[in-house]
Amino acid sequence: SLADVVRLQKDGYSRYNALQAKIEKRYSKGVTFSASYSYSKTMALGENFSGGVQNPLDWDADRAVSSQDMTQHFVASAVYALPFGRGKALGASWNRWVNGALGGWSAGPIVTVDTGIPLNLSVNGNPSNTGQGSVVGNNDRPNVVGNWHLSNPTIQEWFNTAAFVANAPYTFGDAGRNVLRSPGLVNLDFAAHKSFQITERISAQLRLESFNATNTPALGSPNTQVGNPLFGQITSAGSARDNQIGLKILF
Repeated sequence: SLADVVRLQKDGYSRYNALQAKIEKRYSKGVTFSASYSYSKTMALGENFSGGVQNPLDWDADRAVSSQDMTQHFVASAVYALPFGRGKALGASWNRWVNGALGGWSAGPIVTVDTGIPLNLSVNGNPSNTGQGSVVGNNDRPNVVGNWHLSNPTIQEWFNTAAFVANAPYTFGDAGRNVLRSPGLVNLDFAAHKSFQITERISAQLRLESFNATNTPALGSPNTQVGNPLFGQITSAGSARDNQIGLKILF
């Protein structure tokens, strides 16, 4: 008997175009600064083919922005040696105890701002009856019957859920792939550290760090399945503020 014949086929493409800019200031007068920004678009056809396209006879209907597309991405970081303590502009005459507590500190924020990534719609069940519901995923998309954009989205309704209805039995929906967007991200991490000499050969660094320092909720993605009771709702979020203290010994 003949052994199994395995056939592998790779289809699709992706295209990435971007405007990228970066500003950097080297260490000068106690300040180091770096910022980068990108404005981009990634188009793709084929990234979801492990579950199949919605309509195998119309691949172009699945051409859309990539699920990894992030229109705008901004990151800025800085390190500033505070001008307090011996040898600095302020506190040059401090005694060793005051200088030990208040002198020699540096501060460093990291700011991240992202736009949301695309989200794909699906339909509960398998109205098209294409047999793509239980094993490889449901590729049915709904029909668009209105404007899904909201001027003031909330976690209870991130988009206009009434704008989508399930596709009729034995038909494919007309909603494009990845037409929705998840919430964006605004995050601030902050660190303060102080270096001090213990002996001639041993030094230490005390670090105070705060991740998501403003405790701003990093909202998760809304439910995008038509027919699901949670359709359009956001029920998850990223980590809350996390503060930590660390001590590094150098010898």
